[in-house]
Amino acid sequence: MICIALILLPAGLSRMLGYWFNVSQRSSQAVSLEVIDLCLISLIIFDVRRRLSARPYAFVLAVYCILEAGWIALGRPV
Repeated sequence: MICIALILLPAGLSRMLGYWFNVSQRSSQAVSLEVIDLCLISLIIFDVRRRLSARPYAFVLAVYCILEAGWIALGRPV
């Protein structure tokens, strides 16, 4: 459930940064992807410390890394 919410986060966060704080669309998208990465890494660390399975978060982080690599390879299109 947390991963589904994180999938929807970039659209809202990017728009919020763009409309409220006048951040360019390219920069706001980069910031939102980094926020998602940090959230997933912190969830993985939290689960590892509590000796729980962090596999779902690791899987979603791997998918996001692939998505981000594609986004960077395309020259950060908007």
